[in-house]
Amino acid sequence: MTDKRQTPENMRPLLEEAAKKLGVTPESLERNLCSGDIGNLLKKLPAVQQEKLTKTLADKTACQKIMESPQAQALIRKFTGK
Repeated sequence: MTDKRQTPENMRPLLEEAAKKLGVTPESLERNLCSGDIGNLLKKLPAVQQEKLTKTLADKTACQKIMESPQAQALIRKFTGK
């Protein structure tokens, strides 16, 4: 059975890929995510993706489902150091 836990080492490729798609450095993306300042990141997304993300973030149930996912929990642990 494969270990599905996320570690900083196996999260790095995800961070790098997301940064590349947003046109920012991985370090900049990580800083924005850690500080909770995603406004500038949203501006870099295509309009369709901005709208989809905005709608999802406005839906409390959808946000809760996302935040409870193993991937989100791994990111939270990574960025908070807990």
